[in-house]
Amino acid sequence: MKDKERRAPAETCHILMAIRRAKENRVEDMTWRGELCFREVISDYEEDLATLKHRIQRFPGVWRIQKTVNARSFKTALTKVMVKVIEQPEEVLHKLDLYWRRCLLSKEAKDERNVLLDIDTADKAVIGKVRSLIEKQGPAKIIAETHTPNGYHIVASSLDTRPFADMKDVTLLNDGYIFIDRIEVKNEYNKSS
Repeated sequence: MKDKERRAPAETCHILMAIRRAKENRVEDMTWRGELCFREVISDYEEDLATLKHRIQRFPGVWRIQKTVNARSFKTALTKVMVKVIEQPEEVLHKLDLYWRRCLLSKEAKDERNVLLDIDTADKAVIGKVRSLIEKQGPAKIIAETHTPNGYHIVASSLDTRPFADMKDVTLLNDGYIFIDRIEVKNEYNKSS
């Protein structure tokens, strides 16, 4: 085994996702594939992010790169894969890699109980109110925050979601993806001279 292939054993992982959504792209840029999604299991964040960014360069359009809010359990996902391979091998053997990532993303493989608050406004008053409601909840804490093209994402540890239920422009997700980057890939093949 090459040294670059050796990885420290881990019990959990996060997953990066690059998605080209129809609502952010013109039909001409979508070419023959339509909406696309690529996923990369993170073992080395910088290297895996670079790999994912390289993969999308062949497909023009606007891409969003996101990361899972909750870590995924390798053991739980592996158990699901093994059961499927034993019970229905003909359904998964030709697409084992795809099925492996699907099992990692299943709700059973979720190893944490973090919450994503998707704020669909850049209004600082709304963002401040969300922060203060999280901070008032004692053990709950803010894990990550980032600006998005349409607003803001806040990831918090497990908390009481009731105070956020009726808030306009705030969506609570028990499992989701936090925004990392927005990349526009130009169509190099259809340039007119």
